Amino acid sequence: MSTTSLSMRVTMARAAVPLLFAALLGSGMAGPAMTAQAGVLSANCTGTEHVAFDPGMTLTAKPTKVTVDGKLNPCQTSVPGVTAAAYQETLTATLGCLDPLVPGTGIRTFHWKVGHEATSTFAYTRTVSHLGAALIVTYTGTITNGLFSGHTATQIITQIPHDPLLCATDEGVTSSSGTVTLEIV
Repeated sequence: MSTTSLSMRVTMARAAVPLLFAALLGSGMAGPAMTAQAGVLSANCTGTEHVAFDPGMTLTAKPTKVTVDGKLNPCQTSVPGVTAAAYQETLTATLGCLDPLVPGTGIRTFHWKVGHEATSTFAYTRTVSHLGAALIVTYTGTITNGLFSGHTATQIITQIPHDPLLCATDEGVTSSSGTVTLEIV
């Protein structure tokens, strides 16, 4: 084999390696670690939410302190090491069993489990619907600050129906729980 022929083969091989790598990366065959880092930041979480009402909701709507405690675990994210999150909120709203929640806007902060402080500020619009006796609360909006900043997010909470007879008592409905999904894209 001539020196010129060998030199041309080495040059062609060097040119082919980056093209082959780019093709593998684009096809997802380069492996999960490479594609996750090259992909868009995203998260998909499931979990639970517990809401406390003080005073309890009755048939008559009244100003009520609402304390929300949400746990998102597990989470699948494109950020290495981020596997769970939590959020807490306290607010006052006029609520009753016949008017448990109204559409509106707000801000929620997710605290990510990552070994150090990492948060996401979620500016949302809330809609409320019913599926049978279950209350479905959907939050849609944008992560405005922190981890996943600039990405859109949708959080859906399905509140488990409470015993309607509690609404007729003096104590009323003092808590509610449900399942949560969160998707950030």
